[in-house]
Amino acid sequence: AVAALVLLVGEVLPKTLAVRQPERWALRVAWPLHFFEKISLPFHRVAQWTNTAILKQAAAKAAPPAAVTEAEYQELLELAWQQGTLEESEREIILQIISLDRRTARDVMRPRAGMTCVSDDATVDEMLAAARTSKHRRLPIYDETPDTIVGILNTRALLLDPKADLAEVIEFPSFVPQSMNLLLLFRALQKQQRGLAIVLD
Repeated sequence: AVAALVLLVGEVLPKTLAVRQPERWALRVAWPLHFFEKISLPFHRVAQWTNTAILKQAAAKAAPPAAVTEAEYQELLELAWQQGTLEESEREIILQIISLDRRTARDVMRPRAGMTCVSDDATVDEMLAAARTSKHRRLPIYDETPDTIVGILNTRALLLDPKADLAEVIEFPSFVPQSMNLLLLFRALQKQQRGLAIVLD
């Protein structure tokens, strides 16, 4: 009965009157509604402040969620793969991404002895030959010795346009410490839109 009365008085009747004579009832209820808004504003602010205080107290007392370990991640991925939610290739990619956080740049860097470089005195033809031979997307450019890297050659850009200005195909090198977290390094390279970093020992 109470619900029906609330529905009739608070919903059906006001809408019916407003549809039939909108201008007349708008003028009649405008001032009372404005007056009610003014007198209820302090109560609204008190209720809002109380609600915020309660939520802060509840958040402070709530225990932080337990961190998921790598073993638990692997179990979840294994379960998803067994149920057919993940493909084998997708599972392997996710596992590799998780492992990045436990590795450093030293673990994946290419030693200086095995690094293919180009001298900064090389001609365009020599750079093109090195790009074709190495088949790497980028090659470090050194000054006098490979210990002094001064730039990075974008071999793809050079092969696509051998007559391009060298300033457009040579990038500034990014130097990182060998102890840098591999996941952070990956994010930094993505942000800088670069695919190669020089590891300092």
